Amino acid sequence: AASEKVQGKRLAFGVAVTRDFAPEEVGTLAEVREVAAAVKRAQKEAAILDPKDVHYVQVKGPLLTPASIADADRRGAKLVTRDPNGSKAFARGATALGVALGLAEVKESELSDAVIAQRMDLFSSIANTSAGGELKNCEVLLFGNSETAGGDLRIGHAVLSDVVDAEAVRAAARDAIGDPKARIEPERIVAIFAKAEAPPNGMLRGRRTTMLSDADINYERHARAALGAVIASVTGDAAIFVSGGTEHQCKPGEAPIAAIVRV
Repeated sequence: AASEKVQGKRLAFGVAVTRDFAPEEVGTLAEVREVAAAVKRAQKEAAILDPKDVHYVQVKGPLLTPASIADADRRGAKLVTRDPNGSKAFARGATALGVALGLAEVKESELSDAVIAQRMDLFSSIANTSAGGELKNCEVLLFGNSETAGGDLRIGHAVLSDVVDAEAVRAAARDAIGDPKARIEPERIVAIFAKAEAPPNGMLRGRRTTMLSDADINYERHARAALGAVIASVTGDAAIFVSGGTEHQCKPGEAPIAAIVRV
């Protein structure tokens, strides 16, 4: 449902960065807390008073690399994993929980190192996080609607039930418009940001899917390609952002989607 009805609110965004993290902090509660603080700074910069007016938070942070693992080994520091690729889940999960904490979607008392990439019942509905070896800190870009913003753009969000959920694409656009029954005019949709997730049980609407069992192509590639096609079928535009890996980003099997529209 639309989170605000005041038609005067318009698209606003804020930017914040965290400090650099040591390798042993990647994917831990320390990263969660730093991201939460950065989210609050970004929200303040965007002049968004109510967290419910925040509809999308993009975070990019560090993962573990062979070099950072070697650095930790030299210092005798303990890591969440020794697998660079496997560290993505911890890194994405920690930053997503940071968004959830910063926007009060979870309580700090619920969080610990042990829940990261494990307790998937703890999540943010509007975080879109990724991890890369080129960063040592986290970069936060927060989008929402503010009374102080000008222009003719608004943002809204919805939750994708699966990678073929075209109705959620429309729901995100309607949330941005502020009318759950609004007619969707593709030319008014300016941007779409989404996460794609393969069904955890290997079944998609009662049908078996090979996304998780394909030995040649990682499941994230399958999911992103499928969802990208579904979104483009609604918007008529292939200029969309679809990311994979949804640790602590909506419930397992679900994924966030945000839409910016012209009003």
